[in-house]
Amino acid sequence: MNLKKLLYNIDFNSNKNIDNIIINSITHNSKEVQEGSLFIAIIGQNSDGNDYIDEAINNGAIAIISNKNLQKKSIPYIIVKNPRKVMSKISSTFYNNISKKMTIIGVTGTNGKTSICELINFILNKSNLNSCTIGTLGLKNQTGTLNTNFTTPESNNIHHYLNTMNQNNIKNAVIEVSSHALDLNRVDDIEFDIGIFSNLTPEHLDYHNNMDSYFQSKLKLFKKLKSNTNAIINIDNEYCNEIIKNSNCNVIKYSLVKKTDIFAKKFTCTLDGINATLNIFNENFEIKSSLLGEFNLLNILASIGACIALGIPKKKIIKSINLFQSIPGRLEKVPNKSQKNIFIDYAHTPDAYEKVLSSLKCFSNKQIITLFGCGGNRDASNRSKMASIAESFSSYVYITSDNPRNENINNIVSDITSGLKNTNYKINLNRKEAIKDAINMMTDDHILIIFGKGRENYQIIKNKKIYHNDFQIIKNFA
Repeated sequence: MNLKKLLYNIDFNSNKNIDNIIINSITHNSKEVQEGSLFIAIIGQNSDGNDYIDEAINNGAIAIISNKNLQKKSIPYIIVKNPRKVMSKISSTFYNNISKKMTIIGVTGTNGKTSICELINFILNKSNLNSCTIGTLGLKNQTGTLNTNFTTPESNNIHHYLNTMNQNNIKNAVIEVSSHALDLNRVDDIEFDIGIFSNLTPEHLDYHNNMDSYFQSKLKLFKKLKSNTNAIINIDNEYCNEIIKNSNCNVIKYSLVKKTDIFAKKFTCTLDGINATLNIFNENFEIKSSLLGEFNLLNILASIGACIALGIPKKKIIKSINLFQSIPGRLEKVPNKSQKNIFIDYAHTPDAYEKVLSSLKCFSNKQIITLFGCGGNRDASNRSKMASIAESFSSYVYITSDNPRNENINNIVSDITSGLKNTNYKINLNRKEAIKDAINMMTDDHILIIFGKGRENYQIIKNKKIYHNDFQIIKNFA
């Protein structure tokens, strides 16, 4: 596409004439640059794209966009105020505003995003509405998964993924929308048909500084919804009223405890799953789900709301929910030769720990062993809180590594142990060996829950991803 057309209605300065420059691809990663690429220099958490401009040019970039006035370049060098906003806008233009040609569902909230996306995606595909998801588990459709490394990828990647899906006759996409993505303009030019709010609890305060700033980022999704779209709102969360007040679209409310559009009349949760009677717009339906815990019942209600908004018949929605088996890495029971009750969960916030552990406690009289670590270079104030919650529900706690990144692991452990009151814990910084220790400790009267990694197959140590897979370790050892 012609570069001048891409920059239509964008304020910029250029060192060269761009009338006849043809762009073949858009990227912010200098290693992905090919002949004819437009390279956009954005500033990330750990790097500055401006440091890689020369590499991008050597790899074949035909033009550069940046917010810095650097030395003269041999190719068009375009200066804009906010490269991230520009990248979103021109990516949408480059891919012919692809989100307008698809049905796009955005899911935001501290916890539950992945689970809700997986449920909706399953129901859509069961209803012969070809669908994909973009989120923590990667770009997923019925043929496979592509790892994207982000909860919500950068804007150029999202538009590229949507365009690829559309070309393959996949017309529906369910996207996890993180607060970072909303704050960093990654979804500015995605036209959402449905926005879902799951909940909001303290997280990412190292980035957002306070809860109001965190909430205002989430709110952006609902402020951008048009009048002919739908918002699906969990009214059990204290932030719901502010979202509803700021939404100009149709609102569908769901609740575990309050009579509203979609709510649970009665339910029981056990180690075998959820049995519930749901009231969906004044009609009662029975579900029997293999998912575990009240929080997953809330996720089910959210997915029902979205599918109702899409016009899928209620009976078909319920039938699909009853067929749904599990969400990878989300309170997932790991099959093992010893038939021990071992679960993995991606939880890495105090609220998620509380939900998972309280659910396990309600399911069974068995004693809980909890194994976890905390990520480095992330909100340190949560570490002692998660330790305290783990201790309050568990007969024993194993403390290990998670993704220490560039932080000293001993400092992370010190923050964790400051939240413990008794001595029923063990520290083993080798996560694989810690998992084996915890399994060896188990009897028939134990449940083991392993937090933090879910189905991830790596640990981040310094700036490297080291292979590690909780799921496989359990399967091979237990």
